[in-house]
Formats: sequence, C-alpha cells, structure tokens
Amino acid sequence: MGTAVRRVPSDWTHPRDESGRYLPLRNGLDFERQARQWDEHAAKWQQGLRRDLDTDDWELIKADLLAITYAEYEGPRPDPQEYTPQWPAAECTHWQMYEEMTEGTPISPVCASPEELARWMADHDDANGRGGTLLNYWDWLAFIRRTPLISIR
Repeated sequence: MGTAVRRVPSDWTHPRDESGRYLPLRNGLDFERQARQWDEHAAKWQQGLRRDLDTDDWELIKADLLAITYAEYEGPRPDPQEYTPQWPAAECTHWQMYEEMTEGTPISPVCASPEELARWMADHDDANGRGGTLLNYWDWLAFIRRTPLISIR
C-alpha cells in the first residue's frame, strides 16, 4: 500500500462521511497540475487531437471517438472538493501520514514533528489493520524526512 506524508495545519481535521469513515482526498498540492493538464488535453481534444499513451505524442482522434466529449472520454475535470485544501505554506506546520490507494485517507493523527509522526507510525504500524510494513522508528523517520518541503502559494 502506498503511503505519503502530507504537511497540514495544526488544527487540520480530515473530513468524514455520515458514518464516520474518512472521505478520500487527493493531495491538494496536485490539484493545480491535474486541472491544468486536464484543461490542456481538453483543448487538444477540441482540435481533434489526443495524447498517445505509448509515445506521449499528440495524435489524431480515431473516428469512433469523434462523437464524444473529452469529459466522456477521460472523466470529469478535477474537482477541488476532492483534494485537501491548499493552505499557505506558513500554516503547514504539522505532519500526517496518508495512504494513497483511495486517493488519500489519513492513517495517523496530525503530529507536531517528523519525530512524533515516526514514533506514532513505528508504534502503530502493525496494529492499524493495514497489514503493517513493520518499519522501525528510524526507517519511518528517514521516509518522512525524504518528503520535500511544500511549495504552496
């Protein structure tokens, strides 16, 4: 299972549905890039072009696809409601571990430091029902510290 560290404000509470389960949220740092890419591809679609998955070049849309819209072909434009908010970098003073298989649900509490998050992950890794990677504190700390600093606004 993929895990990723996200920088969050100290008071961040990940939203839940009516039954108390976390709502999957993609990493907000990816929203602008995903939306920009979708817009570019939709504009090319209007010109009769689509991205070839093998070569990454633009190619003519095949005749059987000409009758549909880009959204019908690729899916809807990224929705900001499906991403974590894009907080100012100065507000992202804390760390939280997310699993990325469902576009992002937290697997740790919000922690004040990389060391606190590494300790929590080492202590709870096998007990949280994820099958456990059984990494120790030092492995988790190294993983957390490899996370690049955020560059929001």
